[in-house]
Amino acid sequence: MPDLPPQPPAQEQVVSALADCGLQRAGLSISYDDDLQSNVVRIKVSAGGTDEQFACIRAATQYDMVSFEDAGQEKAYGAYVDALLRPEMIADARKQLAAIGKLEGMPVFGQFPDAASFFRAVETHCGVKQGSAFQETGPGDWSLLPQGGSSKNIERVTCLMGVLMAQEEDLSEKGLRFGFIGNAAPDVD
Repeated sequence: MPDLPPQPPAQEQVVSALADCGLQRAGLSISYDDDLQSNVVRIKVSAGGTDEQFACIRAATQYDMVSFEDAGQEKAYGAYVDALLRPEMIADARKQLAAIGKLEGMPVFGQFPDAASFFRAVETHCGVKQGSAFQETGPGDWSLLPQGGSSKNIERVTCLMGVLMAQEEDLSEKGLRFGFIGNAAPDVD
């Protein structure tokens, strides 16, 4: 019999675990989000959560998305989770790049004068025509354009995403935001 991943805890178990962290039950809610295909734990200000409880909150909600009513706390929690996951994400991305022969010579953001130069170098490194994979959609906003589903394009997208994820520098700290363009590209002047 194959090993199956552990089942996520029931909603009440998550609420109980959060209460054990010191949060007030009345300020907690959990609902399933069809778009995210995940439970979303919402922590209101009235729950009394603090930054010092982030480790406990993360342990209690490991399978679920977490959203804080307080924007500052939301941002701080996001940074906390990113810092936890970042080393593993970088290692995984580098492993994927090595597997497709694209780790050596990988562009490094800090070696370029601006974001556009960096993204063009990433495209070239991954065998994609410059300007065909990344598009600036606003100041500091960059999107990955659809590449199609052929096996060659899948490898290219693996490379493109791998190079971005393998950066030691946190690109968001450099003022860059990154997203995906779905069915249609945006109108850009």
